[in-house]
Amino acid sequence: RSTLFPYTTLFRSIAWSLLVPLAQLAVMYVVFNLILRLNIPHYTSFLLAGILPWVWFQSSLMMSSMTIVENRELVKQVGFPVAVLPMVTVLSQLIHFLLALPILGVFLLIDGLRPALSLVALPLVILVQFVLTVSLAYIVATLQVKFRDTQYLVGIFLLLFSYLTPVFWDFSGIREPMHRSEERRVGKECRSRW
Repeated sequence: RSTLFPYTTLFRSIAWSLLVPLAQLAVMYVVFNLILRLNIPHYTSFLLAGILPWVWFQSSLMMSSMTIVENRELVKQVGFPVAVLPMVTVLSQLIHFLLALPILGVFLLIDGLRPALSLVALPLVILVQFVLTVSLAYIVATLQVKFRDTQYLVGIFLLLFSYLTPVFWDFSGIREPMHRSEERRVGKECRSRW
């Protein structure tokens, strides 16, 4: 029985790490596909492909903002490499992200999408996001040591940024209204000069 306990804990933590993106997927699917009707083809796959990297990024920054402050006793030990704390946080969230990728693959197959040659670039994309996330994690963790409200500001910023980035909406849908708006502005300027 004692040898099975670590495995049940592992499976439980994997299940919890998958539950967050799947819950976000369910809510956003209902709101943006059934209620607002964005009409994006293969919306479930599109949405999950945006949610998974975003959850990795968001949870890494939120958790890393507190890593140095919460591990005060480790930081006080002589010779402890403080720089490893934000890195470990981002790596642990990367593992959760990698564990969720097969679920994205299942959704892609259900939607009738097959792997393309561009899948070869996925490790490079993950590496770029990892470097960006670790860089920001170091900044956020350092700021939290001096300014204790950093974690709340990061949370607000990430919430706003999630709606400004095309994580669950298609960027191509905004080009046409922006183009028409630009045409009206230019037209008004030309009429005012005459």
